[in-house]
Amino acid sequence: TVLSCTTCANPIANPTIQTTYTITVTDANGCTSQDVVTVFIGTLVAPTVTATASPPGICSGNSTTLTASGASTYLWNPGSLTGTSVTVSPTVTTIYTVVGTDASGCSNMATVTVTVTACCSPSCGNNTFPGQLSSTIGNFFPLTGQCITINGNFIIDNTFNISFHKVGTLNQVKLAPNSIIDIQPGAVLTINNSDLEACSGTMWDGIYIQPGGQLIVQNISTISDALNAIVSINGAQYTVTNCRFNCNYKSLVVLPFSGVHSGVVYACQFTCADPGNNIQLLPYVNVRPRFGVEIQSVGDVSIGNGSFQPNRFSYLDIGGYAFNSIARFNNNAFAQITAPVCIQPGCCATNSCQNPNICICPTKGWCLWAESGSNLFVGTGTNADKNFFSHSSNGILADKNTNLSVKF
Repeated sequence: TVLSCTTCANPIANPTIQTTYTITVTDANGCTSQDVVTVFIGTLVAPTVTATASPPGICSGNSTTLTASGASTYLWNPGSLTGTSVTVSPTVTTIYTVVGTDASGCSNMATVTVTVTACCSPSCGNNTFPGQLSSTIGNFFPLTGQCITINGNFIIDNTFNISFHKVGTLNQVKLAPNSIIDIQPGAVLTINNSDLEACSGTMWDGIYIQPGGQLIVQNISTISDALNAIVSINGAQYTVTNCRFNCNYKSLVVLPFSGVHSGVVYACQFTCADPGNNIQLLPYVNVRPRFGVEIQSVGDVSIGNGSFQPNRFSYLDIGGYAFNSIARFNNNAFAQITAPVCIQPGCCATNSCQNPNICICPTKGWCLWAESGSNLFVGTGTNADKNFFSHSSNGILADKNTNLSVKF
């Protein structure tokens, strides 16, 4: 391979294959010496750069630490920050990009998202940060005489218990606006003799059970102020007994599942006990709760059990609603499921008043409403499975190709 020069001290070599060069030096006395150098030809590989945030979510006004690995030097943006670890305090959810450069001058990049959430303020002595795993706490919230605040997504990834955290005690559980309790596959959350409620004037989102996860709610527990208090995804199991749903926009939502659902709910109250029997929190201030139970495209699901105390539905727009589902209601009591009377157009939401003096909303005030190919079974004919209807605008609506069976 030709060198740029053969007699200079610093020639430039551009070999295309592995090459060994020999240098001979001669001093003023004519003495010589030799050495060799081998140039290896290879492919430079960009480093594999990773980035993490700890914690991955923060409350507005707090900080998190970003850490990169896989290279030698790092440049973070936004912010033009340098270093393996940097501390940031974004005010909104932000995607950070880090460019890592190794000793050979090769670079690569990675990104990490920091989620910023509106949190409970003032906070309690025991707080979760957005995105926190329950396993980082242990198996239960401590009873320390200070309340618990749940901020952002609280992810249940183990067997976790919320026990003896009641409203009116120093150990109550409060949830930030739009926060979620997310039960992962294989995880179990038990809520025992405890109350969950919003910490501010805005509703929290709810408890979401992923397929393979399990929720147990029992022993005079109350879930209040949620947009969707309990959501079962693709057959996820719930056992909800002897509890109270209070002023949730939707209390129990059963999402599509093709088989027979194993969920159990009995001896529970679905109601709203706030002034005027309406939700008092944003975004549904002065709006009556929409559904006690909502069933969406489920192969077969039962609400109530004649061997126990009845479920009681009151002060709701709709007691139980089924869409394209087989729904069985046994041993439930419905009262004060009433449609509001309007005095002006538009007060029925999507159903405007035709007569300015009176308008009863047709989509509200039904104890049970099934539609779109549902099969609705109300009672089994045994005394224990009887359902009771009283002081309500309407009893049962079987709409749009729904099959109805009522037995007393």
